[in-house]
Amino acid sequence: MTTTGPAAVPLVLRDLVEALLRKQCTAVSAQALADALGHPQLSPVCRVLRELEQQGLAVREHGRPWATADQWRAVS
Repeated sequence: MTTTGPAAVPLVLRDLVEALLRKQCTAVSAQALADALGHPQLSPVCRVLRELEQQGLAVREHGRPWATADQWRAVS
C-alpha cells in the first residue's frame, strides 16, 4: 500500500499524519499538518491524506478553488 511503487510514502509519515489528524478538534489543512510535523514538502503529506480518505479514515472538506485550501479531519 504505502511501501512500494514510485509514489510510496513511508509508513512512519503515514502514522504521524494519522495520529496528528486524530488529535485535532477541527478540520485542518494539509499545509498545517506538514508545518506541525516539520515536514519540508507538502506533496507526501497530501498523498497520505488521500490514502487515509480512500481507507475511510479521513474526510476532506473541499475549500473554494483559488481561495481556500481543502480541510481534513479524522473520521470519528
